[in-house]
Amino acid sequence: MKSTTRTPAWSASPTSVFDYWKWRVTDRSGRALALVLTENDANLIAAAPELLEKLTRCKNWLSSYPGDGADSMLQEVRAVIAKAEGRE
Repeated sequence: MKSTTRTPAWSASPTSVFDYWKWRVTDRSGRALALVLTENDANLIAAAPELLEKLTRCKNWLSSYPGDGADSMLQEVRAVIAKAEGRE
């Protein structure tokens, strides 16, 4: 299987905008998406597209799980995805 390296959809980097904001989140083209105070916040925002993609894959896997053992987890995952997509 061939391994491919993907450029992250968003990335975080230090900044000094207005001497207040410490971290900037940008898209692939370098456009600023968010200015935040902490590195943790910047990293979480930068990871959001990939987190949503992986959680959606997890939901699809849970949906195919036989029996009802995964039902409660599947409901929680669906709720979080809906929140992330602005549907809740």
